[in-house]
Amino acid sequence: MDDSQRQDFYRLREDRLNFTTDGEWDNYYSRMAPYLSHPEAAIRHIALERLSTAVMRIEKLFLRSGEPCTVFSTDHAGKRLTWLLTLVEKAHAAFGDMIPAFLNELRHLGDDEPFAILLCQWLRGFLNKVPDGVSVDEIRGTLILHGDCGSTWEEAAPRLLKLLDDPSDYVRGCAANILGESCDSHTNPSAKELCALIQAKEIARPGIAGPFWSSLQYNHTDTPDVVDWMLKILEERQGEEPAKMPFNGIDFYLHELCDGSLDAIERMLKSGHKWLALATATETQGVVDGMKEILLRLGEDPDPMFAREAWGHLARYYRTLHPRINDQTVVRTLPGWDIRAEVFMIRQGDSNAWRDVLVIYPKETPSSLDSKTAWELIDLALPISERGSLIKGSPEIDLQTVSHSTNNKLYYEFAAGPLVTIERAPDKGVWNRIDIIGRGIKGDWG
Repeated sequence: MDDSQRQDFYRLREDRLNFTTDGEWDNYYSRMAPYLSHPEAAIRHIALERLSTAVMRIEKLFLRSGEPCTVFSTDHAGKRLTWLLTLVEKAHAAFGDMIPAFLNELRHLGDDEPFAILLCQWLRGFLNKVPDGVSVDEIRGTLILHGDCGSTWEEAAPRLLKLLDDPSDYVRGCAANILGESCDSHTNPSAKELCALIQAKEIARPGIAGPFWSSLQYNHTDTPDVVDWMLKILEERQGEEPAKMPFNGIDFYLHELCDGSLDAIERMLKSGHKWLALATATETQGVVDGMKEILLRLGEDPDPMFAREAWGHLARYYRTLHPRINDQTVVRTLPGWDIRAEVFMIRQGDSNAWRDVLVIYPKETPSSLDSKTAWELIDLALPISERGSLIKGSPEIDLQTVSHSTNNKLYYEFAAGPLVTIERAPDKGVWNRIDIIGRGIKGDWG
């Protein structure tokens, strides 16, 4: 695939799936489907995601007249899905990776009718003769997600509860997810009772609490405080979460739910989960009261790959150079860069794939940047010849006229790749930070 063909594909990927006639949908499918046989796995998988989303989610939202559809033709939907399944099997026979990729998409697609019945029939056909490269546990789990345990709570719940102890972590996770999706305060067991059961089972054998919360989070009335529920699991569980899970684990959710919580981070550190504590401490792209002291402690860690994350966050958002920094390629200041500014250069990534971030603060505190000064400093860091033309944002905006109540960040994107943010401190009301991500820019700059 040459550059022109690759650009054609990525433009097709960005097509808005808002077609309103059979002909438009047929045309889209005929252009995207050949990429399922592309020699590059990444291209195949992107094409599969687009086709799966179109067939099982988007097309049914539109009538051929263009009006929202209230009754979608089951016959039409069934034919589309059958067509897609045939292509998936053909591509899998050629490359050996397409059925697993399709099962991955089915975690979030096809659980309504008429797709669920057709998919379950298709999946059951593999149980006696599993295709090469396909996990029977992922087939079983996908069947669970598509209603194979029963169509009512009374029918499905006993089977799902039993599956929480299945030998397969993937199957357990899928069962927990459906329980979280279907339970409420009136089911037996109730959502509150299930939270207690899931917590106890997760402590003994991790792998189900995250998938359970993945669906319960959208309807979790009459349930315990989720942060305390998860932190208790984290502190008492016997081992780590499985590597192969159908949905995110509690570690993922905790670093978002506890964003900005100093107490939660201390509990994570006390229970030996320093990487989760680091992810939580660096989740907020800005200043959190009291977090600087925690980051300074984290930056003392003897593991350089761990400590550098704290160093970078301190420089980028707290205007602080950690005293332990011993590698100037990771985080450094640029003294003398411009008399109007204090500047930090932060390297993200490793020797194989990296980019630099340049952060510019006004030299005087708490002075505010005006538009003229801000763009002079941006031009000095990244001349137009390096950053290319502006493709997002408006440099004509006067910083002093931007409403404090509506916008404290202005974003810009340039053709060569760099991303620029001009930021105002909400508590001080002054524009006091420029963040330049050198996406697409290599070599020394700034």
